[in-house]
Amino acid sequence: MADLPRAQAEVLIAMSKYVGSDLHLQPRRNHAGYTSASARPDDMFGATIPGLTVELELKAPSLIDACKNIASIYLSRHGVKYRVYQLEVQPAAKRSHNEPGNTLYGPHQHIGDCALEYDHSKVSCSTPIDDFFRLFCAEANITFTGKIVLP
Repeated sequence: MADLPRAQAEVLIAMSKYVGSDLHLQPRRNHAGYTSASARPDDMFGATIPGLTVELELKAPSLIDACKNIASIYLSRHGVKYRVYQLEVQPAAKRSHNEPGNTLYGPHQHIGDCALEYDHSKVSCSTPIDDFFRLFCAEANITFTGKIVLP
């Protein structure tokens, strides 16, 4: 996976997107304890936006107040999957992103190729999944009218 440049990501984030289908979380075959779901967003006319995918991935916590919840928008272009926007929740004391000069702990977001700390008061491991995804949708300019269906 690659990251879209931030300026290009911001254009796609600003675009109104709609997801009306339910997200059915299913166990991932290649990662024990993970469930995931995806959907193709539509534009304001109801047409699928070429290459865009919305994904929700949850890791079952092995400890109390431990989690790894990720909601993302990806753009597929010429066989390459680019991250457009991502909101990731992990415990506040856990290093969740590490790059030279930009180590982040707990919740953070990616706007294209830029990783930024996310307001810890808005989301945590105890935030219900529906509320976490609703927050992601608000940040990513997505109207979600479906529901999240747990396995």
